[in-house]
Amino acid sequence: MKIIQFNHEDRYYQRKFIQFPFDLYRNNPNWVPPLLTDMRNIFNKSTHGFYKHGEAQFLLAMDGQQPVGRLVMLQSINQAKKISKTAHFYMFESQNDISIAHQLFDKGISWVKKRKIEKVYGPKGMTPMSGLGLLVRGFEHRPAFGMPYNPEYYADFLIKYGFSQVNESESGYINIDSISLPEKIFKAAELVKQKKGLYTLQINTNKDLRNAVSILGLMYNAALVGDESGVPLTQNDLNTMAKGLMWIAQPKLVKIIMKDDQAIGFLLAYPDVSKALQATHGRILPFGWVRILWEKYHTKCININGIGMVDAYRGMAGTAVLFSELYDSVSSSRQFKYAEVIQIGVENDRMRRELHDLGIDFYKTHAMYELNI
Repeated sequence: MKIIQFNHEDRYYQRKFIQFPFDLYRNNPNWVPPLLTDMRNIFNKSTHGFYKHGEAQFLLAMDGQQPVGRLVMLQSINQAKKISKTAHFYMFESQNDISIAHQLFDKGISWVKKRKIEKVYGPKGMTPMSGLGLLVRGFEHRPAFGMPYNPEYYADFLIKYGFSQVNESESGYINIDSISLPEKIFKAAELVKQKKGLYTLQINTNKDLRNAVSILGLMYNAALVGDESGVPLTQNDLNTMAKGLMWIAQPKLVKIIMKDDQAIGFLLAYPDVSKALQATHGRILPFGWVRILWEKYHTKCININGIGMVDAYRGMAGTAVLFSELYDSVSSSRQFKYAEVIQIGVENDRMRRELHDLGIDFYKTHAMYELNI
């Protein structure tokens, strides 16, 4: 077995890198393939926003001509031109052989050590839409679009290499018909809107959606203030995120809560097209796009991939507004019957309790890992 570090322009190894998980999960009915156009874009330095502030190392474990594992190591530079002391690992996949995994990480750690990296953290991708962590609970369920799915043995491979689990997030499922949102929540939301002068930004078109992604980027960057290890999103990053959302998003499902001309809260939701991706094997051409678009307007499930409120409006006041908007998003359409709220951090105990009180069953857990080097 050899560990190959390949150039991002090498089409031969690109194809093997992309194909490997299709072979690994061939007999797993729950795995959802990525959009192949998105996968190919991670190698494109001219179009992917990450490369404006970061470098990537692509690794393949090869047994003869067959891949048996893969890994990406990422290093970013923030807008102040400070090199982050933390690297991220991403797209780790391996056959059930711990030596494959450890040789991949040996090669990846060697690469980051040369860049004076002090810590490796992940799994974490090139954009906030990439999904975070290893799945450690809920393997029997199909993942939402873009969310990580992996075999159970991955966590053991990381721990035995020396990684430590540092935090978790949970995803929850709900039958919308079973939601019983108290009337007081609606009244509180309306009262807060009137007293605080809050309103919901109307997002009706793809142009509105692109603008909304830019607003979300500003909120994300504002949350990084004081975090020297954080890497703010650039306009190129936001363009990459918006491009990925255009295929699946219904603009009216995205909510931005405003105070005057400032965004103070958001809800990012989109139809779950994971079943279509399984059917098309992630291919858009020649006719995969028809199946994906059909699913977009016929799926009964919605993915809620972000709920947030700035500190000054958290608590019952801000939460009431968010919950009323969430309820409006999923119940006003006759299309949706189910919802999955994706990756709520376990440290956000108040949000998790309130979502649980609404009837959301947290049934998947993802974990993040770090290694000091």
